[in-house]
Amino acid sequence: MFAFSLSALLPLSEFDLVAWTMIGFGLGACRFTYRSLMIGAAAAAGSSEPGSDEMEGLAAVTTIGVFAAPIGVLAWGVMIDVTSSPVTVAVGASGIVLVAAFMGLALRKKSALSGDPT
Repeated sequence: MFAFSLSALLPLSEFDLVAWTMIGFGLGACRFTYRSLMIGAAAAAGSSEPGSDEMEGLAAVTTIGVFAAPIGVLAWGVMIDVTSSPVTVAVGASGIVLVAAFMGLALRKKSALSGDPT
């Protein structure tokens, strides 16, 4: 996403199509990988407790996605109207990096408290 926002700011007249193709492949690969990992993690979380099954975790993730997706699209549209597209994409990329960092720190703290080396 950072490359996408920078490509709009930098004059890449000769390599414009190559840059957009690489960005598209990268975003597509990330989306495909994210979806597979999310479904796997939801299924594993749903079956980790005794007496529960995988469908509970998948149902929870799907329900949250149904309600959260319109809010994200609305926020994205408002931000594009208020600012420019490169700024919106750069803010989105920064947000993704921050969320990933906070989740990594929380998982590290949780594993340290439970004594699990992973």
